[in-house]
Amino acid sequence: MYELIFIVIKVHKTLIMRTFVCYNILGGFSLLQSEILAKIFFAKNFTKFFRILLPWRNFVMPYEKKSNSELLLEQLDTLPHFCSGLLLNRAAEREISTRLSYARDLNTFFPYIIRTKPELKGKNPHELEASDLNCISVDDIDRFIQLFLEGHSPTTTARMRASISVMFNYLTNTLRLIANNPMTGVTRVKVESKDYVIYLSLEEQETLINTIKYGTGLPPKQLKNTEKKSKRDLAIVFLFLDTGLRLSELQGLDVGDIDLDRCCATGVRRKGNEFREVYFSDTAAEYLGEYLEQRKSDVRYSALPSDPLFLNPSGNRISVRGIEKMLDKYIAAALPGRNDITVHKLRSSFAMSFYSSEKDILALQERMNHKSLNTTNIYAKAAENASKLTRNWRKIHNT
Repeated sequence: MYELIFIVIKVHKTLIMRTFVCYNILGGFSLLQSEILAKIFFAKNFTKFFRILLPWRNFVMPYEKKSNSELLLEQLDTLPHFCSGLLLNRAAEREISTRLSYARDLNTFFPYIIRTKPELKGKNPHELEASDLNCISVDDIDRFIQLFLEGHSPTTTARMRASISVMFNYLTNTLRLIANNPMTGVTRVKVESKDYVIYLSLEEQETLINTIKYGTGLPPKQLKNTEKKSKRDLAIVFLFLDTGLRLSELQGLDVGDIDLDRCCATGVRRKGNEFREVYFSDTAAEYLGEYLEQRKSDVRYSALPSDPLFLNPSGNRISVRGIEKMLDKYIAAALPGRNDITVHKLRSSFAMSFYSSEKDILALQERMNHKSLNTTNIYAKAAENASKLTRNWRKIHNT
């Protein structure tokens, strides 16, 4: 693979741009060969730079970031074959990031078990059969959890325990390949519940919205690059604050999912692989309408019902990372010091503002799409039509 390395060398106080074209120079040649080439093509001073550059080639050279799906498949290559059925089929309704976490956790668990169980010593995790796990006892898993807890937080350890539990439940209850589930006797990890929520107040939300609208606080260079994207960015951020959608839910919306007449997003794929209608306010409908009008007037992009709702400059669906970087830029300009605000905290901001305004925890549970009543600290069912009836909660609060 040909690599282009653009090097700026200062010679006699003059900056000279040179292009070094080589065949995989940072990976295909030895250090000595690379230094010889450097001396041929450049001044001797470059060799000092090259010595520094070589160990960091994976960081400084351009590379394409792998998707979570690709990373999951890589993890599965080193796991027992039955894990593929669990993480690709059985748990398909879970977010890909969740399944990737499961896979990474299991890739930590299996090597430990193989090292500590005489019956499994010498085996490769990928070669394990479900029947091999019959030798694993409650004490084995308890010891692993305790050792893991010594180097990790209770929250991370609880997730590890959950990953192992999901696998054993699958083998015991779904596939029925092992007789007993050792996880039923494994000690639970105590995780202290937080008594606070990180969120933006309504005043801070307004400051953030104004920065997106008018570019307040943005450096001149960013302001110039943001002008064409402001309507899109405003629609994205306000929709988070107005509905409490999860990042993956908003990022996956198509143009046809937006019904401006009814002020709702239809067929939103929510957690658990369920499709729901999500209502938004008149203000959100206004921002979405302005963005779609701008989108339709741009001949470069189509706006068919099956097209992604929010695009990146290349005309493709904006990525999760793209949304995160966009928010980081505006937060830094609008609310310096609030580097604790992420996209998920916009969802928390919605929850706090909504409940402060409506005092209806049941409607909030419905809006947040919480499955467990404990998540919203209530013991009652959500009102069936609460989302639709309270879609203009922000307008009500401001009047």
